[in-house]
Parts: sequence; structure tokens; C-alpha cells
Amino acid sequence: GGAPRWGVVDGGQGPGVSYSHRAVRVPVEVDGLLGDVGNQFVRPRVLVNNAGIVTGEPSQEFSTEDWRQQVDVMLSGTFYATRAAARRMLGSGGGAVVSLSSIGGFAGHPGRSAYNAAKAGISCLTPVLGSECAERGVPVHAGAPAVTRTAVPEPALPPRHAPPRPPAHAAPAPRG
Repeated sequence: GGAPRWGVVDGGQGPGVSYSHRAVRVPVEVDGLLGDVGNQFVRPRVLVNNAGIVTGEPSQEFSTEDWRQQVDVMLSGTFYATRAAARRMLGSGGGAVVSLSSIGGFAGHPGRSAYNAAKAGISCLTPVLGSECAERGVPVHAGAPAVTRTAVPEPALPPRHAPPRPPAHAAPAPRG
């Protein structure tokens, strides 16, 4: 738990690391972080948006707060951080932005409504931001990695030796 952690690495005069706890879902916090980076180090040259939280409950049981938290952290946080970084990059020689979406943003996985919607939003937001910034020296890209079996997603994954199941998006949507 806890607040998302941001790491800032100073590659200038040696290995220096500074951590700042900020809420990525709060625009003023993100703007403050990018301002601190500029004051403490140099202008940002690269931004990597890599936030992801997920719960595994059916949509009809999902609380409004859980929905908002996930969408705000992943999708809104990506927008706020990209906006804040791009403002500084565009005004000082360029840079690059890379956001992490997910293969979940292209499919329907049970119990992942907010996660998949937020990651799909990142996949749709990225070309918009790229079209606005790339010609001015700030390319914006996204990658959509698959799941890596670690302790975090393990409870939501099928058993290791389960027979493969066709993806939910491969079958027609139920009609009723």
C-alpha cells in the first residue's frame, strides 16, 4: 500500500537518487514533483509513466471509490505527468515520454473493468499526445506488455497448470 513512489536519478555528477512520495491522481502533486526535479536537478528529458493497480472483483460489485482510484492513478496520472513533463520539455529542447499500457487494454478480462478501461485509455491517449508534441521535439509512445507472473498478479492468474482458455474477447458478447 501507501502512496505511489517516484524516483528521480541524477546522472550528472554521480549516482544520486531522490525519492518523493506524491499522489499521481492529484495534478498539483504531479506539477510540484516536476518542479522539484527541475529545481533539484535539470529539466526532465525522459518520463516513464508506469502505474498499475488492480482488484479482481466483478464490475457490479466494484465500489465507486475503487473505480475512481484505479482510473485516476493509471489514466489521469499518466495524463497529468505527461502534461507536466511536456510543458517543461517543449520549452527547453525536447525529451521523450513512454507510458505503460497493457494487453489488458485490448481485451475483456473478468474482474478488471477499471484496470482494462484505464489501460485502454492510455493506449488511446498516447497518439493524441504524440500528435501534439512529436513535431516539437517530444515523442510520446506507449508499450502494452503482457502479464509477468510475480507475487502481485499471482492471485488473479489462472493456476499454473490450468488448461488454456480462449480469451474472453475471442467469443461473441453474450446477448440477453
